[in-house]
Amino acid sequence: MNKKQKKYIEFRHYIRSKGRLGSDELKELESMGMIPLKDLQDMSYYYGICRNTRIARWVKSANCFLYIREKHKSFHMAEINHPANDNGFDLFIPLRKINEE
Repeated sequence: MNKKQKKYIEFRHYIRSKGRLGSDELKELESMGMIPLKDLQDMSYYYGICRNTRIARWVKSANCFLYIREKHKSFHMAEINHPANDNGFDLFIPLRKINEE
């Protein structure tokens, strides 16, 4: 198992063990490398962790990430929240911004 796979498992286990996330859990995720909600840049792409994607685009006006999801051999746009906006569903944990050059 490589370093990235270990980090992914660490994040997934942490979130599953906590249920809905509060401020203490958010601080813990930030100490593990998550980018805080306040530091996200509108319309920028981020590499991160969630069940269905590793790349998502932050859309400030919608207050969520968008990503392309494949399901049953078709593709569609899907929304996913940052852990600070935990709604009980899957979350996207942004780890680094992707350069857009």
